[in-house]
Amino acid sequence: MAQPTDFFNRQKKARTTTVKLVLIYLFGAFALSLLPYVVCVVLFDSEIQYDERGQKSLVHDNNWWNPDLFLWTAGVTLLVIGCASLVKRASLAAQSGALARDLGGERISRDTRDPHHRQFINVVEEMCLSAAIPVPELYVLTREPSINAFAFGNGEDALIGVTQGALDHFTREELQGVIAHELGHIRNEDTRLNMRLISLAFGLFALTIVGRVLIYSAPRSRGDKNNAGPVIALAGIVVLLCGCVGIVFGQLMQAAVSRQREHLADADATQLTRNPQALANALKRIGGFALHGKIQNPKAMEASHLFFAKGVSTLFATHPPLPERIRALEPNWDGKFIVPRSLPPRPLPQTPPACLRKAGKE
Repeated sequence: MAQPTDFFNRQKKARTTTVKLVLIYLFGAFALSLLPYVVCVVLFDSEIQYDERGQKSLVHDNNWWNPDLFLWTAGVTLLVIGCASLVKRASLAAQSGALARDLGGERISRDTRDPHHRQFINVVEEMCLSAAIPVPELYVLTREPSINAFAFGNGEDALIGVTQGALDHFTREELQGVIAHELGHIRNEDTRLNMRLISLAFGLFALTIVGRVLIYSAPRSRGDKNNAGPVIALAGIVVLLCGCVGIVFGQLMQAAVSRQREHLADADATQLTRNPQALANALKRIGGFALHGKIQNPKAMEASHLFFAKGVSTLFATHPPLPERIRALEPNWDGKFIVPRSLPPRPLPQTPPACLRKAGKE
């Protein structure tokens, strides 16, 4: 079993790496705003010249620094990113439960009589008491047979959700380890960080919207005496390309940050439960399940980095591989996953006999 000092070192390393990645993310967003300036300098500070053969070429006048142009291009680009990010962040903060509902989640009432839901509530309350944090809202993705969980929001607006498959297949200790992992995300403010990253990614996506608007609004008629149509269309193409590059860059950095925070939450869960084997077994059970942690809801892509285990296939890995996480918790792991037990089919609502139905109609 790994020594506690190993987890402290992993926590320190994960936090340091996260800070570096976030700084790179912000620097990349700023650097992206310089691309329109460079394109504008090349276009507007150049002139067309003809050689002896009559062939034309674009010649730059070597004046790369234009303060006024820089303030306009970089300023407007950053303004679009910033305003869109703030709007998205305000929307997420105001409706944190909307994400769970979009994924098909149903909020669990404290007076529920369902034994699985009752155990879920009890485990969360126990772990929140140990972690000294308020009990968040609880959701169950009742139509998801896979094994997964997620946390979102911050403070009093935080929530924890689990799939129906997690409640069906996890033992109480395994569920306890997973809940401790999700509470680790909330306690370390990973959920707040995720909201900021989602907002910034949306700001970068907003550039593509602005680019399309410029392209479609460019004058195309012969009455365009100032020849502004091609210039506006070209500006729209540049902004659109910036947005596309920004989306890919944002997804890459978002996935990198998420991988680091998963390691940190695993370490926190071990400290909270004092039982790394339970969390390791939960990961083994996901690896041995046919569906793994796959979420079937089409809106799961937006929340791919929030899940306990890989929920959807993405361009960049949002989670460390299961074997890597298991071996960090159980160094002597033999490489075998746990195959979940087969469950009896859920009972369907019973239909009253025909005679009772007929009597009821009468």
